[in-house]
Amino acid sequence: MSVGGGGVSTWQGHARTVFPPLHRSITSLRVGPERSEGDASHAAVELSASVSVHGEITITVSSNFDTKWFVIAVEHERAAIAARKRAVATPDGSAEMAQAFDDELRAAMVAIAAAAFAIDALYEKINALLDPELRPHFSDAVKRSGRIVETLKAALDLGKRAQVWQTEIPRLFALRDDEVHFESSFHPAEPHPTGTSNVSRENLIYSAEEATRAVDLAVEVLTVAYSSPRKDAAGLVAWAESAAHVPAWLDEERR
Repeated sequence: MSVGGGGVSTWQGHARTVFPPLHRSITSLRVGPERSEGDASHAAVELSASVSVHGEITITVSSNFDTKWFVIAVEHERAAIAARKRAVATPDGSAEMAQAFDDELRAAMVAIAAAAFAIDALYEKINALLDPELRPHFSDAVKRSGRIVETLKAALDLGKRAQVWQTEIPRLFALRDDEVHFESSFHPAEPHPTGTSNVSRENLIYSAEEATRAVDLAVEVLTVAYSSPRKDAAGLVAWAESAAHVPAWLDEERR
């Protein structure tokens, strides 16, 4: 008996299979398709035992939004880079150049926010799986980015990355926060990184380079999380083993 077909990662709520009020024997129950290109959270779960059921069976499924936000970040990083190339190819000061610069800014905004969202969604998952005795506790004064960094340090084998993430993750979240809670103000126009035109301050902040920096950080954080949990964090180890295909998928998606 097959249940689903749309992909575990795309369902929300409950998938319900109802049997008439009589006993039936199930020898194989498969939930979801095999892993497929384009979504690391596609996975198959198979029960190969003979059981008798009566009444209704409720199957619960969940989504992996860390990988979904990562895909969104990568797509918009590529869009920002493509817009930059269009800008360079157009005449200086032209309307086409102005449009390309605006396209770069908007794509970079999404890439930066999505990279932060991917890390944030991963943090929620790891925090829930982390053994209570390993889970850090925070005062109300600790920012979200600080909670994320310290939780990742407690949950993962970071090595030398810990010091880098201590700076890079709060920096990324500050960029995310500034665009989500944007306050407009006047600033002198400054040269664009291409050197071809003067642009607004926001064009310098939300650029193709910043999009790449954000996605680079997101892919590193997700890869380490799925491949290097602390050996004494049993829940995380089991989770990482069940998703052992994800690091290779992240690397392929990033290319």
